[in-house]
Amino acid sequence: MLKAQANNIPVYTYLNSHVPNCQWSKSLSQGAIQFVGATHTSEISYVFGNSVNQPLSAGNGTCNFTTEEVAISESLIAAWTAMATTGNPSVSGGLQWPQWNNSTSMGVNIVNATTVGTVDYSQCQFWDTINNLYLNFTSSSVNTTSGGSSTSSTGTATSKKSGADKEVEAGIWGLTLAVGIAISVLMG
Repeated sequence: MLKAQANNIPVYTYLNSHVPNCQWSKSLSQGAIQFVGATHTSEISYVFGNSVNQPLSAGNGTCNFTTEEVAISESLIAAWTAMATTGNPSVSGGLQWPQWNNSTSMGVNIVNATTVGTVDYSQCQFWDTINNLYLNFTSSSVNTTSGGSSTSSTGTATSKKSGADKEVEAGIWGLTLAVGIAISVLMG
């Protein structure tokens, strides 16, 4: 988000905190939803409007969206369609999605409805730390602010990496992914 903003590229964000009524992954049982909560990709069925007889639900396609979830789905479908056609997810006569900037952190919060407000990016502090300490994906000095704290980092971009460097990087990515999944499960 910071890189896009620094390059004058519009950024629109949302935080999905809605715990779905129906399962969204084959590896997730219907009974596990309450423990997993809202995780990455759990909003995808809303974006595509899969609201009736969801095929993954309980293995027999018997789960349907609640009334609240139908409204969330309609809002997300309209926003994604607007984004694809105009580059802005705001909908005429509907949800006015604010452009994100580092000072206000405005976006859309999805809980039991889609509402405009300040999005809590406090989880980004963890990922900023991983980036700053281990990955150094920034190619120049960048102010990396998340959730109200600011740290400055300078990373170096190198075009040639040894096999060992690539293996270490792959290992760190794997660790980062595993930690992210664990945090998602615990915070859900």
